[in-house]
Amino acid sequence: MHAQEIMEQVGRGSAERLYDQIVRLIERRANGISRSEVMQQYHLDSRTATQTFATLEERGLITRHKSGRTEVLLPTRKLQ
Repeated sequence: MHAQEIMEQVGRGSAERLYDQIVRLIERRANGISRSEVMQQYHLDSRTATQTFATLEERGLITRHKSGRTEVLLPTRKLQ
């Protein structure tokens, strides 16, 4: 399984690898994960986080919901 993941990543840029990692994290948290948790785990600044989450949402990989002052990221598909 690990070798397959490595082969899938060959030729992909660092941004695409980051997107994949973030989507996998969000998929593991079926009830959602806060924006701030993802930012802390991947050491993202606000601008990078905004661009990353917008891209993932546009691709249909995540949805974003506001819960008070917190933004919650949810998967759009179930973990396989």
